Amino acid sequence: MEMNWFIVYTKPEVEKKVLNLLSQKNIEYYWPKYKDAYGPHDKNYHSHPLFKSYIFVKTYKNTLKDLKKIPGVLNMVYWLNRPAIISESEIKYLKEFLDDHVDVSIEKVAVNMQWLKNPANNITIENENIYKDSVEQKNLTLYSLGYKITARVRKGQVKIIPSWRSQKNAIPYKFSLTQWILGN
Repeated sequence: MEMNWFIVYTKPEVEKKVLNLLSQKNIEYYWPKYKDAYGPHDKNYHSHPLFKSYIFVKTYKNTLKDLKKIPGVLNMVYWLNRPAIISESEIKYLKEFLDDHVDVSIEKVAVNMQWLKNPANNITIENENIYKDSVEQKNLTLYSLGYKITARVRKGQVKIIPSWRSQKNAIPYKFSLTQWILGN
């Protein structure tokens, strides 16, 4: 039996207590937080939970009943009447995206069930050029969770690399976060 990432749903504002209890039980967890810039020249940061009351936990499926007994845990997050399983790659991309970006927003997206049958479709990373204010918007969409995470980045902070999708008649250089993360 292999370990998987599951989502624990907690009572509001008790995530830190649950994290301490998970740590005492030597259970691997990830509590996604994003940074919010403030102050002169945006050099100071506040940290906020990305998903309120959600903690990602890596454990065996047969230990989920024990997780529900932890004070502050209300339940597991379910998908199609089963505990939702999040892939290792989704956790990896989420960690990298949140580590690399400040001023992140989140929104729900529609999930196409037929499309999700192929695990390669669970994640998309895209870049949008917003010429007003010289800002680029980077999106990480986690379809298995049903969320799109967006970061606004100043043009000077973006690394331009050749896109593997560019063709002769297309714009020759396009930012591709997937290539940047995977090093292609």
